Amino acid sequence: MSVPAGGGLGVYGKNTYSGITTATRLEFRVYRDDGADVTSQFNVNYLNDGDVINQRVPVSAAHSYYIWAKCVFVIYNSFTSCDGTFTISSWG
Repeated sequence: MSVPAGGGLGVYGKNTYSGITTATRLEFRVYRDDGADVTSQFNVNYLNDGDVINQRVPVSAAHSYYIWAKCVFVIYNSFTSCDGTFTISSWG
């Protein structure tokens, strides 16, 4: 997603399923086109079962962004999974 200078980067995400709710969580990272990890600009970097992030942060210089997410096992050797959805948006 391309975000103009002075605009805003929006991230919406939801963990829609964590089989055993305390065993997994959905972790995510937000990266800029120059490879910089900008995840720290957001309040959280993981979502437990049913959690939602819906946050916008200001952008000083124009860049493109992408999001990476994966299911992480908090309790190892648990036979479960997780699922979710993420969207990145640009605000002018």
